[in-house]
Amino acid sequence: MDVVGLQETLWFGTNSYQVDDCLVLASGRPTPSDGESARRGEGVAVVLRGRCRDAFVRGGSQWKGHSSRLVSARVKFECGRNRSPLCIQIAVGYAPTFARPRAEKTAFYNSLQTFIDSVPKSDQYCILGDFNARVGVGEVDDEWSDVRGQHGFGRMNSAGEELLNFLARNGAVVCNTLFKKKEIHKHTWFHPRYKHPHCIDYCIIPQAHRSQCLDCQVIRNAECDTDHKFLGMKYRLGALPSSHVSRNGVGRSKPIAVSRLRSGAPEDMEVARERFSKGMDAELEKVWTPNPSIEEWWSTLRTTTINVASDCLGRERRRQPEWFTDKRTEIESVLRDRDSCYSTWMSTRKASDLDLYKKSRSAARCTMRRLKRDWLLRQAKDCEWFGLTAKSGWECIGNIKTTLGGMRPRAATAIRNKQGEICDTAEATGGRWREHFDGLLNIASAYDLEVVDSIEQRPVMTELGVVPECDEIWRALRGMKCGKACGGSEISVEMLKYGGPTLIARLHELIRVVWETGSVPQDWSDAILVPIPKKGDLGSCDNWRGISLLDVAG
Repeated sequence: MDVVGLQETLWFGTNSYQVDDCLVLASGRPTPSDGESARRGEGVAVVLRGRCRDAFVRGGSQWKGHSSRLVSARVKFECGRNRSPLCIQIAVGYAPTFARPRAEKTAFYNSLQTFIDSVPKSDQYCILGDFNARVGVGEVDDEWSDVRGQHGFGRMNSAGEELLNFLARNGAVVCNTLFKKKEIHKHTWFHPRYKHPHCIDYCIIPQAHRSQCLDCQVIRNAECDTDHKFLGMKYRLGALPSSHVSRNGVGRSKPIAVSRLRSGAPEDMEVARERFSKGMDAELEKVWTPNPSIEEWWSTLRTTTINVASDCLGRERRRQPEWFTDKRTEIESVLRDRDSCYSTWMSTRKASDLDLYKKSRSAARCTMRRLKRDWLLRQAKDCEWFGLTAKSGWECIGNIKTTLGGMRPRAATAIRNKQGEICDTAEATGGRWREHFDGLLNIASAYDLEVVDSIEQRPVMTELGVVPECDEIWRALRGMKCGKACGGSEISVEMLKYGGPTLIARLHELIRVVWETGSVPQDWSDAILVPIPKKGDLGSCDNWRGISLLDVAG
């Protein structure tokens, strides 16, 4: 846990404490002076550790104890290169109980409203706390459908209605009610007298950031030394996952499914190639202009190729293991039966339906184990047939190792600067790589002109100065291997190989103009420098090898 909210701490004063590697920001009743009654009560605190503690320092160490029932802190996260930092205001609250005076409840909600109003539009906020209110279970079309989900717990009381009204005015949502969980993972507190379970602790975020909450449930095995259960929430930082952010910080979609042009059933490949080729021929005839500038020429060719490939081939789906894709129809059938039995059991809650669900789940597991075992046996037989002298034999061994190996832990890739300090931000990491490769590659060369002049002059090959013909470009493309990474333009080898004669002709025209003018599109000059780890300490840049990823067409 990077952030923990504490309620009923019973501490005096507004102070910060350092406990091991955690920073505790506490707000409680005013510290009594000499002679005053030292009666303890309420008290809240927010605990920061790890990257959240570093983000708190990065954000200027801003925090505020609003009252003995509310404390807030501001954390600032770096979300990647060319992306603005993400600032989150974290508040921890403890609402008055049902028996407390009305004025005390009003004061709490007023301080909470003041906190929400003070959050800038560029920041996000998250409220954690014990609200001593029951919001109940939501319905699809009820008046609170935007504020609470359909997976709450228990019945709503008057305090819960007041809380929902407050959240509706501020456009917030209760995260506890958004996820379908077991009943034991919903209630956070047992009534001390009647021993009835209730849910009175909540995680609250704005409705606009509802998709940022990945999970929220009670963690029952966490020992908190209290009568409340520990409520945990997983929160995604940033507007998009990092795996879907391009180099310039703009969200991107999944890669184009160019694998349909090179693998799969032969009849499917022929259909995909023919469709893509015809689409390229038709689109290039419409958008091509006779004499644009080189940049416009390349931009038109690149945009058309990407758009047609996306329409004809689609985007890559989640990659499944090969043993799964080989028998996808049979696997999907047993999984549908299992899911159908599960839905029936969830709606009826009958013991007979539960038995059917368990049987269908066991049958699905047995089927998948059998198919996986049969696929591994076929791979082993193929390996024996081809032998280790053939490439196909080693491919079978690689498939077996990948299937049986499972997921492997990734080594840490945090690098250090020249002073030995960890680069903890995207800017610092990028600057360190830039500094390392600049000193490694941009070295002034020294040579002796006399030695150069003494080298025997080889015969001049004048044929190398002739403009390439269209057949030469086609032969060069046929000699390139498929399945390789594309450059910054996202045009792969498969797109050029199977794009049809019109694409090859237009590419030849562009290369001819580049050859004659000496001007090259900027995409062809740019290279993506990718560091590849070697052995040793990966915190040192010297133990990484850089490779340049160039554009395929260039």
